[in-house]
Amino acid sequence: MNFVYIDGSADLLIGLLDIPDMVLRLKGAETLEPGTLRASAYATDRAIGEVQGRGGVVTTIFNNDEMASRTAELFPDDIGVA
Repeated sequence: MNFVYIDGSADLLIGLLDIPDMVLRLKGAETLEPGTLRASAYATDRAIGEVQGRGGVVTTIFNNDEMASRTAELFPDDIGVA
């Protein structure tokens, strides 16, 4: 799972909600310029390809490996939880 920003029009972003393997956060989207918004999302590589195919501009903040590393730091296996 990647953490990404997706830039596009409001209509484009709303139209992306049907893509499986992605959690798009429209609440809190920021306006970059008139007509262009930026929303954050957690998305698989497949979902990113789908977003790009529909005209969305994707900026990867943390890729799969970085997300796995950060998750491991936050939730280490050896914390003694049974």
